[in-house]
Amino acid sequence: MVHALSDDPSAVAIQWRTLGGLAGRDDNPPDITIFADGSITVGPRLGRGETVKGQITAERLQQLMSFAIDDNHFFSFDSAAVEKAVNAEVKNRRSLARSKNAIMARVGPPYIDAGTTVILIAADDKRHEVSYHGLFAAAQDFPEIEELRQLRMIELKLLDLAEEIVDAAGH
Repeated sequence: MVHALSDDPSAVAIQWRTLGGLAGRDDNPPDITIFADGSITVGPRLGRGETVKGQITAERLQQLMSFAIDDNHFFSFDSAAVEKAVNAEVKNRRSLARSKNAIMARVGPPYIDAGTTVILIAADDKRHEVSYHGLFAAAQDFPEIEELRQLRMIELKLLDLAEEIVDAAGH
């Protein structure tokens, strides 16, 4: 499926940033911004201390949109529903541990020193932003929650693209 992007080439199509945690403050520049024309800016956190510019084709941008929106259902991600599922799973695990007279090792949330992943996608006349604290750990701790796995897959795809852009720029 082709996803409609803004006619403005400088409009943000996809943006990923990390707030707080060991990444620094809550006003960090975005880790990666992909614009409607395929131009990319990788922030200093992933750019090895520098802001790095790059470009992808329109076809590659569409593949990225399809991966996020169609394959991993980004526009359907509901933080409140995911939080409810996480809380239910923690309660279930705690109950199971008690029934076996065992002690449950505490998993998050909260995840101490973890950042908050924020991903924004603008396409098809929609603009959806998702925030999730400690996504890397939550996706590992709760593999049965598909939405966490899907959001983490998007984050990893963006990380891979950022690394590719930085390497291509010779940084």
